[in-house]
Amino acid sequence: KKKGLASTSAMAEADAAARPSEAAEVNLDEALEVAIHAAKGAGEIIRSTFRVGIQDQVKSETDPVTATDYACEALVLEAVKARFPTHGFLGEESHHGEGK
Repeated sequence: KKKGLASTSAMAEADAAARPSEAAEVNLDEALEVAIHAAKGAGEIIRSTFRVGIQDQVKSETDPVTATDYACEALVLEAVKARFPTHGFLGEESHHGEGK
């Protein structure tokens, strides 16, 4: 019984050892700096469009989206791509690449 668990564990360890550690590749202070900068920029976009003739678009039957949503996501995407060009991006409104 334990032999099966041990071999599964050994396979997982070998798989993990074969892959480079992605966490070690990212400077977390730098990532935090990018996140804060992007959040402040998105906040400015939201503040400038708050209660100003918002026209909803519909992504799906139950999921409205606004131009502000797209603008904020684009700002965050550009901030991430500028600092981490090899990373992918998974956003609420879109998906841009696989990356790290």
